Amino acid sequence: MYPICGWIQGVVQLLLAMREQGGVEAVKVSRIVVATSAFAVQYNGNKEVADTMDAQYSIPYCASVALTGDPGDPKAFSMEAIRDPVRAELMKRVELVVDPVANEVYPRQFACRLEVHLTDGEVRYAETRDAHGTPGDPCDTAEQIDKFKRLASLSGLPVAAQEVVQAVQGIESLKSVTALTRLLRP
Repeated sequence: MYPICGWIQGVVQLLLAMREQGGVEAVKVSRIVVATSAFAVQYNGNKEVADTMDAQYSIPYCASVALTGDPGDPKAFSMEAIRDPVRAELMKRVELVVDPVANEVYPRQFACRLEVHLTDGEVRYAETRDAHGTPGDPCDTAEQIDKFKRLASLSGLPVAAQEVVQAVQGIESLKSVTALTRLLRP
């Protein structure tokens, strides 16, 4: 779904759902507790991201994007976006803990549990075992096509996205993939 590490997808999706329900905004969040696998806690807890790859593999950074921007937009992981002071401050409020269930099912599932503590004292909870877009809950064809078209439009290259989609959909009847590769050339 998003241009981030697979086991961070659930965190982002849950935070986006909370944001869409209303009342969960970066300025109203005092703390976010992310309970996930020991692996994710060990390798994805970086709060001082230095570049795009750091950002895409950082649960704190991805959580901050989910509450302040569009995690589906690759520009949210650009150097300019990484330096955003609101995101930097929000990352400091993200805590990672090992969740026994998430740890048990990892790597078959990318489970996580969230607690979002708001400044008014309210706490919101959410959890998932299979984030959408992972093997346990894969994207459908329409979602895959939409993602391709969005990324193609952001590439800055003159890609005829709909023609590429049609070529891929008919790839089994192509005599050669040359027709497809020609569509991908700038």
